[in-house]
Amino acid sequence: MRQLLTPNSSFLTISMAVSLLVLLLLCLFLLAALGKKNRLFGFSVFVTILVGVAAISVTRNDTVLIHGETMGTSYRVSVVVPIYISWSREFRDNLLKKKIDEELTRVNALMSTYDPNSELSRLNSRQSEEPFPISADTAKVLRLALEIAQKTNGAYDPTVGPLVNLWRFGPEDRPEKVPSDEEIAAARQRVGWDKIKIIEQSGDDSPLQYAVVKSDPNVYIDLSSVAKGFGVDCVAALLIQNRYKNFLVDVGGELRSNGKNVAGKDWSVGINSPVLTDNALAKTVSLSDKAIATSGDYLNFYELDGVRYSHIIDTQTGRPITHKTASVSVIDDSCMTADAWATALLALGAEQGKPLAEENGLHVIFLVRDGDEFVVESVNQE
Repeated sequence: MRQLLTPNSSFLTISMAVSLLVLLLLCLFLLAALGKKNRLFGFSVFVTILVGVAAISVTRNDTVLIHGETMGTSYRVSVVVPIYISWSREFRDNLLKKKIDEELTRVNALMSTYDPNSELSRLNSRQSEEPFPISADTAKVLRLALEIAQKTNGAYDPTVGPLVNLWRFGPEDRPEKVPSDEEIAAARQRVGWDKIKIIEQSGDDSPLQYAVVKSDPNVYIDLSSVAKGFGVDCVAALLIQNRYKNFLVDVGGELRSNGKNVAGKDWSVGINSPVLTDNALAKTVSLSDKAIATSGDYLNFYELDGVRYSHIIDTQTGRPITHKTASVSVIDDSCMTADAWATALLALGAEQGKPLAEENGLHVIFLVRDGDEFVVESVNQE
């Protein structure tokens, strides 16, 4: 996914400056043309027009772009504000960026499988069936993942980590050979969303607390398919809390919109073509107060001996998917939900995924290979 461009802050600021300069020159010419007796009147007209134009200019909207690195990828936040606010200390001194960075760092510290000290990594490294305390946010994300795992009969599975790592799509380097049947079978023994459960604990005067219980101590949880979407939702909540009404948040291609863009229209985003040598868009989508997430077999893959292997694992076989669906984009109120469902439906493929999308009222765009072309198949889309 990528955001399509709208008029930016530099263009608007330059246009405003040019307009004021032209107005100044015209008024100076007017003053020179008037006689001495009429110059006071001309000067009054000049000041009145200048103040009016300046007042209109500073109340025009501007797009402030904030970007950085997070979760092994990049983020980009577009915030629409009146021009005079874009000059404020919050943007001039990067105060809003610091808040966004802190929020994304907090999410990463909870759910990263690359950080050995994250909450999730500590849970995975603990070989025990005893309850392991987790934060409310990790519990929220894991609960959604387990809910979708149940609805897909395990095609989507947050415990698929051992297979992901076996095929070297996790923190490890790419492999020199594909796993053997025996290695795949051993890894599959450690996979099963029904091997974990979330329990709630609370006292009379203490807030609700959460913990994870593993029925198999070797279970490994991977929330990579939903954590970015959750991070997007957290940044959106932060912006709303700080009273920003019009923005677009993009973390690694997962997006959430609020309000309108600088032109007063819905945000326009593009779904990339799966053709790696092609920078074209397969489809454009208008968003307002909605999120969209895309999962594609072309986004993370490698080739061995002329065979291409995708990062999306078929839990029934323990191997990367082989069907013809190239990507799935899901539109939802929550980017976390869209992110998880996009992965789930790509694991299933369009043939099995479309009936499930209909059943769950999802707004979905499938890109399916048809020879050298791609066919767009939509569910609940206008």
